Amino acid sequence: MFMEPLAGWLWQTPLPLSKEPLNYPQTAVLDDVQQLAAFGGTADPRLVSFWQGTAVTTSPTSPFRYERRTIAIAALALIAIRHEAETAVAGLRQLTYHALPEVRELAVHYLGRAFTEAGRPFPDAILNDMTLIARQDDAFAPRFQARRILQVAGEPAPLDNPNGVYDLRVSPLHNRRVYRTIAIRSEQTLRDLQRFIQHAFEWDNDHLFSFYMNGRKYDGRYRFSCAHEQDRPPWAFEAIIGQLGLVVGHRFLYHYNYAADHLFEIEVIAIRPNVQAGNYPRQIDNRGKAPVQYAQ
Repeated sequence: MFMEPLAGWLWQTPLPLSKEPLNYPQTAVLDDVQQLAAFGGTADPRLVSFWQGTAVTTSPTSPFRYERRTIAIAALALIAIRHEAETAVAGLRQLTYHALPEVRELAVHYLGRAFTEAGRPFPDAILNDMTLIARQDDAFAPRFQARRILQVAGEPAPLDNPNGVYDLRVSPLHNRRVYRTIAIRSEQTLRDLQRFIQHAFEWDNDHLFSFYMNGRKYDGRYRFSCAHEQDRPPWAFEAIIGQLGLVVGHRFLYHYNYAADHLFEIEVIAIRPNVQAGNYPRQIDNRGKAPVQYAQ
């Protein structure tokens, strides 16, 4: 399902890849994000503890908390790639079990990159970690990232809720008063969902589309594209609903007709193991008049 190289769906490391270490005091307080990135780019193995600490001590009120955490965790991966430093790998593994889902997501993401970009096979211990996270983490993003790493490594992603359905409420973005609720089987795909969304809103289905599973348009780590976009795998027809790691309450984005920029929010409102027989996807609820597809 996700057998393309990891680099095809990972963010570019947000670090300058300088090979020359900078002069710095070991006790420096690095509050500026750009300076922090420059230090990360040195890939200095002496800074493993510093980066691990930065990832978990960044203030939750900092306006740049996500950038700081990303730089810190990416820096650990860069050290692991350049130096095969087991201390950096151990730090990343420890962060995959942090209390904050955001930290776990980044740690899983960059742990995968640390092995794939270095051309190193995943050890069994790492794959065991990914299997546990994929099945047991209560947040969507770490589950999703762990499943992709498993499949890049040639391992099957777990199939959640086999023979059950997911109830998905589809609304035009910024207008949740209008919606169509669609039940879709675990074994069906995002392509099946896309076709039925068009049917439910009585729209033509003649344009390109993408799904962004974290709700952020253009984030390639979470994108599934239309099969006509041959240079942007993975594709929606490969994405099996029950293998995505969806949890109740999670919301993701459907982007249809890039020129018109039609955006729909999809919320997982229920995951049901026992369902009626019959054809799926099916519409089980609706509210409001469908938005106009083509502007006058």
